[in-house]
Amino acid sequence: MTKIDLKKSRQNHNLTKRWKARFWHPVQRRIPNDNDGMLFHTFGFQRTKHLVGKRAVSTYEKKKCSDFYIMVEDGDSRQPRFIHIAGRSIPDCVELEALRSSLQSFADVYVMDREFHWTFCITHEDTAGPYFCEPAKVKRS
Repeated sequence: MTKIDLKKSRQNHNLTKRWKARFWHPVQRRIPNDNDGMLFHTFGFQRTKHLVGKRAVSTYEKKKCSDFYIMVEDGDSRQPRFIHIAGRSIPDCVELEALRSSLQSFADVYVMDREFHWTFCITHEDTAGPYFCEPAKVKRS
């Protein structure tokens, strides 16, 4: 049975801090004041090790995970929103793109395992991504 849990504001804040600690802050320590706040910029300009495009999609779609988060970041919201999903496999790229397209035009959609070992991102920009990052394993694309 699929369990979907919409996270409350405080939980969203804590989960955002966890995501940033794992994927964003290491980049910010190396290149300060060079991010407009959109989290997908973590992967731009070769700032962090990640996969992009078809390699990112292929690696993501091979993941076996039935307990994960979907994070949505849009241009109007000051804080990303998280949905915890358990009891089903991760959504494929078609499902994620459909979700992203149904949202505000500047929305980015991320998927990550519950322990934040990896993250996958589909952005609102046609020329950016998709991205996959697993800091302990991924070699620079």
